[in-house]
Amino acid sequence: MTKLLVLGSFSALVLMLAAACGAAATPTTTPTSAPPSAGQPASLGEQLFVSKGCAACHGEMGQGSQIAPALPGHSEAQVRRQVRAPMGLMPVFPPDRVSNQELAEIASYITSLSGPHGHMAPVSIADAIAQHHWMALFSLKDEAKDEAMHHISHIVELVEGDHLARMNESLRALEAGDLHDAEHIIEEMLAGTADLGLHEEEVHLRLAVTSIKVEDAADATHHLEHYLGLVEPDSHEAGIGGGVLDLLKAGDLSEAEHQISELTEEFSDDDHEEENHEEEEQGTPQP
Repeated sequence: MTKLLVLGSFSALVLMLAAACGAAATPTTTPTSAPPSAGQPASLGEQLFVSKGCAACHGEMGQGSQIAPALPGHSEAQVRRQVRAPMGLMPVFPPDRVSNQELAEIASYITSLSGPHGHMAPVSIADAIAQHHWMALFSLKDEAKDEAMHHISHIVELVEGDHLARMNESLRALEAGDLHDAEHIIEEMLAGTADLGLHEEEVHLRLAVTSIKVEDAADATHHLEHYLGLVEPDSHEAGIGGGVLDLLKAGDLSEAEHQISELTEEFSDDDHEEENHEEEEQGTPQP
């Protein structure tokens, strides 16, 4: 199995996956919000957006830059999830760096911005597919149905065969209001055919971690239960997973996250063993 850090294969594309859909490498749009006049002070959210370093990458008005995408058009929930549990190269901003109140002010400011829905140019089709899968999943976590459909529509343009059929199935589920079924279809296709080398178990662990970081114990529990349904009931992994569930029920999110890290490390160890086994089977080329 491939460790969760395989997400780094497309991280250069998505410095802010959940909080923004992305922008062109060079910004081509400008938010319609105007800067404050000389006699009008900036809002607290805008001040924090600058002082906490957001503007350094995303532009003073969130319009995007050559290294980070534009921010208009996304919900406060998406912003909070990305700040606390970022995908891509964006660093984590824990509460000791950006308090919950400060984050609420920043998120409120970002949602006040307006502008077109831009995208970063992907390095490869596989990276683009992976990017849109993760973006769709995070949108569904925040019940942003239209945003999820937007990303799934992009996947539909890039895939064919069974993957295409399953993506269209997820769109129909969303149109019918069944966000849960749509989410599971996307998780399945991300693990099986998005060319990331991920297994479904890893997808659920990754999503559990992001939920823990935004203190959503219920959603973390949901993914741990799915993970346990995919591993052998009497296995070592099932034992750790069961312990994580107990920690989540007890409200010990920090230790739950630590225990999940042990599971991801075991995925990494399995990867190395499989790679070494394949090399042994292939043999050493003769000079």
